[in-house]
Amino acid sequence: MSEVVQVPVEGRVRGQVRRAPSALWLRAPRTVVALSQRGDVPTVISGSGVTLWEEFAEPCSVDGVLDVLAQRHGVPIEQIRPDVEASIATLVSMGLLEELE
Repeated sequence: MSEVVQVPVEGRVRGQVRRAPSALWLRAPRTVVALSQRGDVPTVISGSGVTLWEEFAEPCSVDGVLDVLAQRHGVPIEQIRPDVEASIATLVSMGLLEELE
């Protein structure tokens, strides 16, 4: 998931996650450009990050997204888990995704 700039984030996302309803975003060919309500610099999501973004249109577990990505790219879940979890935590910290209780 090197397509999402990762910043150090404490903890892991464990529950259901969805796109933040307040996030503004635009789908372009092979990319998503997203802006949080905080007014941060727009974030460009590309590659497998687009699949991640699409899966969180509705609340979904991290394991559910890992399963989709692993099947789509033909890789073991444990191989991609660290990068996917870090990308999700980064997008949550940026206000683009939100963890549901």
